[in-house]
Amino acid sequence: MVPATTSTDAAALSRLVGLVYDCALDPMRWEETLAELRHILRFSNAMFTIWTAPSGRPLLNVTSGIAADYVRRLAEFGSAIVAQWGGPAAIGAFAIGEPQVLSRVRSAPRWLDSAYFHE
Repeated sequence: MVPATTSTDAAALSRLVGLVYDCALDPMRWEETLAELRHILRFSNAMFTIWTAPSGRPLLNVTSGIAADYVRRLAEFGSAIVAQWGGPAAIGAFAIGEPQVLSRVRSAPRWLDSAYFHE
């Protein structure tokens, strides 16, 4: 059973959707948007990344709640990130334009041993 949506939940969702749409017009707003997503969803960190496959080279990477020194090192883990998602063939099978969530694509035991996860 799905819990009833409160007016606060609806207002928060409406605000988040608006922030995401604003990012399409002004990509510099992603940092603010991720911070708000983190706050509303009670996440410790968030990352929005567009990267090339199969290399894993980031084209856009915006983070919230992740230390700057670690963010600078993310590009070092391109191949580990690709492997964490199941490799190039698995990534190639994703629908284009369809957002993916690692915990929904692969169970944690399959990626907990990756260098990216450990670092």
